[in-house]
Amino acid sequence: MKKPETKFIEAVHKELRSKKEYPYVQAMGSMFMNGTPDRYYEGKGPILWAEYKFIPRAELIRKPYDVNVTPLQNAWLERAKGNNQKAVVIIGRYFAQRYIALIREENFDAPVTPEQFANIGIWGFVSTVADYLITETDFDATVTNPDSSVLR
Repeated sequence: MKKPETKFIEAVHKELRSKKEYPYVQAMGSMFMNGTPDRYYEGKGPILWAEYKFIPRAELIRKPYDVNVTPLQNAWLERAKGNNQKAVVIIGRYFAQRYIALIREENFDAPVTPEQFANIGIWGFVSTVADYLITETDFDATVTNPDSSVLR
């Protein structure tokens, strides 16, 4: 059975595949590469590193929720930013029969607050995440993705 985080990533990538063109993506995490962000995205612009986190459906958000970005993951993301690359944590949650997501470009290890959950304006759906990934990698729509079959 797949983990909720895996299902969330698959939903984002399914949305990416629905676009005519999208950036190259590579899964990075493994038990041998501890702390590496989950995904690497490459277009014509900056490389984007993304760490995905998922908040369990049953979790009630009445106090700040720790998204569990480890010190090593945080170091990877901060180093990427220091090297003029994009780095984000994409926090997903299942709500009202669909995935919603918060894209965090800084303070990667900060807990998500109840106020952030209440302000639906800072959240987007998987289509918002897919559009963000395309935009932030400055993907040139005139170039096809040669490895589109590896998108997972």
